[in-house]
Parts: sequence; C-alpha cells; structure tokens
Amino acid sequence: MKNKVKIYVNGFPKSGTTWVVRLMAYSLGSYAYGNGFKDSAFDEYWDNKGDYYIIHSHSKDISEYGSSDWKMIYIIRDFRDVIISSFFHHYGIDEDQVLLSPSNVHKKKIRRWLWGNLIFKIETYKIIRSWGSLSGGSSIIQFILGLLRLNWIKDLRHSSIGSWSTHVNFWTKGCNNVAVIRYEDLLQDTEGELTKAMKRLGVPVSIEKIQKAVSVNQFDSQKKLFQKKSEEEKAKHLRRGISGDWVRFLNKNTIRIIRDVHGETMNKNGYKI
Repeated sequence: MKNKVKIYVNGFPKSGTTWVVRLMAYSLGSYAYGNGFKDSAFDEYWDNKGDYYIIHSHSKDISEYGSSDWKMIYIIRDFRDVIISSFFHHYGIDEDQVLLSPSNVHKKKIRRWLWGNLIFKIETYKIIRSWGSLSGGSSIIQFILGLLRLNWIKDLRHSSIGSWSTHVNFWTKGCNNVAVIRYEDLLQDTEGELTKAMKRLGVPVSIEKIQKAVSVNQFDSQKKLFQKKSEEEKAKHLRRGISGDWVRFLNKNTIRIIRDVHGETMNKNGYKI
C-alpha cells in the first residue's frame, strides 16, 4: 500500500492558511485536517482518498513535524492585515467601534467606540510583540476576566507561536521542501501561485483541477454557502479576505511600533513600511 505524503499548509495565524488547505484538498482530492486533530473546518474533505494528507498548521519551527518525509506551503501575509483579521476573528465588535474615522459616532455611541478602541489597542500591542491567545469577549466583564485568566504580560514572552518576524524568518530561509507564497500574490493570481507551489514541491496536478478548486473556493461564494448552511464557525474564518484593510484601523503611532518591531522582516518580504 502506497504511503500518503504529508503536505503541511503553515503560516502565522490569520494569514490565509485555512483557504489554502481547502484549495489543496480540493485540487488533490485528498484528506484535510488540523495538525494532530480532525478540524471541522475541513469536514467535507474527510472522506477524500487521494495520495496526500493536507495538514493545517501554525508551527513556528520544524520540531513538531518529526521526520523529513513531508512537504510544506508556507503563507506570508502583511502583518498589518494579520492584526486586523485576528482582532475581528476573536471579537464580536462592529467595525465602527474601532475605525480611525467612524462615520456614525455620536453621543449615544461614543462609549461603545471608546470601549472598542481600548480593546483594540491592548490586543494590537499584544500581537505586535508575540502571538498568544487573545483575551476574548466583547463585554467589559468578559474582557477583564480574559486578561486575568491569561496573565497576558507573561504570555507576550512565552507564546507557543512566537512573533510574526521570528515565524516568517524561520520558514523563509530556503528549505527545499517548503514553497513560500505571499497571501497578496495569491489573491491576485490564485491559480498561478498555486500551480507554482505545486511544481516546486513536485506534486503533480492538472491545471483543470486547480481551476476547479479556485472556482469552488471563491471567498464570497464560500462565505455565503457557510452562512446558508448555518456553519458559522467556517464563515467566521472568512471576514473580508482582502489586502490593505489595515489602513482603516491603524494609526501612525501603531504603525511606528510595528515598524520598530517588524520593519526589517516586512521590507524584506515586500511589505514596505
């Protein structure tokens, strides 16, 4: 019996890895799951019988992967957009509560806007330093309990995933079995970037299958389908899926801090800051 090849789809959280897992599983007709568990985000691929295991991962280094008998697609995304995507994924807060220039803040909503901004600033500064579990919850009580539970100052130094720069620098240093894709390039030419990654990894797949995978996994249609089927956890992974959304939320001071911490890695990967 032929052993199935493991293909990890890895990246810093909120970099588009879930989307790429779905593209890969559909293209290759293969089983998809989370690293070490059956992730319900990919349940429609659990019965696939292809030659590969497509595995979703956020691992910061090679220690979790064991033997060298695996391949990887590593996704990089503009860290500024990672911050925004992460925040709205974890919090049930309206955009107008954290926009730089909200259109409808008046006396009745000013407290909601101030509260949303406070949460946003705290969580933004946390993730700039190091990824850890966010505090969670959009009410004052939930948020404070989350901070107390997490001991988050310590968490900044001891995260299982680490900082964005450390994560990106480790996986982009030129491993033969790792194909690197920028999320922004994938948005512009999904078919082309996926084809190049498959070729680099030596994974044979027809262009027709890739085209079908891209068609089926269009962002807007997938989100509407999940919402129609009441699969809210899947829909939650699909907020806007665009590039450059950060300009509506990050002020000059936050950009300066990001530049100080991650500027070198961002510029090296084409994200001018």
